[in-house]
Amino acid sequence: MNGVGESHLSVKLSGLAILLKWHGDGNEEVGGPLVDFEMMEIAAAIEAEKIAGNYSYWDFLKTPGNRRRLFLLFCVAFAMQMSGNGLVSYYLNKVLDSIGITSKDEKLVVNGGLMIYNFGVAMIVPVIVPRFKRRTMFLSSFTLMLLTYVIWTVLSAINQQRNFEQKSLGQGVLAMIFFYYLAYNLGLNGLPYLYMTEILPFTIRAKGVNLNVMIQQIGQIYNGFVNSIAMDAIQWKYYIVYCCILGVEVIVCYFSFVETSGLTLEEVAEVFGEKHLTMEDLKNEDKKLYLEHSEIASKV
Repeated sequence: MNGVGESHLSVKLSGLAILLKWHGDGNEEVGGPLVDFEMMEIAAAIEAEKIAGNYSYWDFLKTPGNRRRLFLLFCVAFAMQMSGNGLVSYYLNKVLDSIGITSKDEKLVVNGGLMIYNFGVAMIVPVIVPRFKRRTMFLSSFTLMLLTYVIWTVLSAINQQRNFEQKSLGQGVLAMIFFYYLAYNLGLNGLPYLYMTEILPFTIRAKGVNLNVMIQQIGQIYNGFVNSIAMDAIQWKYYIVYCCILGVEVIVCYFSFVETSGLTLEEVAEVFGEKHLTMEDLKNEDKKLYLEHSEIASKV
């Protein structure tokens, strides 16, 4: 056996030894089948990585499964920037003005308290997320955001009609802002990035995340230039736009979002109507790779 063949065999044997030690308790009879299966998966993944460079953004349009992935990427990115969070993130000052809170000291306390609260919620949510299904978290988040925005809109309208004389209405709006951030963090803080890695095969994962970020940037442009103009022009009535958007998000999530919690990448592929790799498929792939490497080694 020449140098290339010996090197390939040495690497493979080292990998088998490590997997057997940690996944098979060092027992060939007990852990052998599992280790063989894992080695075949690794070999198939390495081969797939070699051809991943041939994939392009057009691959999102080539198959029904990828087109559905692209749709979900767009929906998640759109929701992350266009669910009403832009109003509080960029124009909290105008929102507070709209409910009669005009004192600089009061605004400073509200802004500081909101950021501390938001940080705390964002730290707690990752502990909760693994305990629930992905789709359940998204749906709960969208529904709660819609509920808080509807109440927020109604209280703002009544508050303006009463010329901001009833402070309890402004306090109610303020409470809804805090509840809104709780709802937003449940589904749209860290969960979208986890969800993207679960629905995307690694061959197009980087491109998918890039598309998601690009769509978010477009949303941020809207938030930065349109929200301010709309708030000045129609004040609380602009909240109705986001109520409608959140209503659509609830419907889209219910009918379109797929569940990925607890599924392997192969099982997720089945959800998108793609072939699931069986043990036999991996064995055939392993044999093919071995023959290819043997042929290359014999020529060296």
